Amino acid sequence: MSTNIKGTDIKILILKGKHGDVLVAARDPEEEARAWLYLFKIVDSWMCYVDLEGDEVDAYKRAKEGDSQAAEWLLGLREDYEYEEINVDYVTIP
Repeated sequence: MSTNIKGTDIKILILKGKHGDVLVAARDPEEEARAWLYLFKIVDSWMCYVDLEGDEVDAYKRAKEGDSQAAEWLLGLREDYEYEEINVDYVTIP
C-alpha cells in the first residue's frame, strides 16, 4: 500500500518543455516560492515573455523582482502552449 504525502510535505513542480523536463522539489511554502521563481526564470530564458499585454506586464516585472505568486500566475498563462506543461504532484512513499 502506498501513502501519498499531501500538505506541507514534499511537492514536486514539473515543467515539461521542448527543451527537456525540469523537476523541482519543495518541502515547505518558502521552497515552493523559490521553485516557482526558478521555473519562471527558465521559461523567461526561452524568451517566452516578449509579447505581454495588460496585467501580464506588471506581473512580469514583479516576477523578475522575486514575486513568486506573479511567477506562478505567468507560468499558468502558458498552459495552452503546445510544447509546455507544468504539473504539481506529491511524492509517494511505498
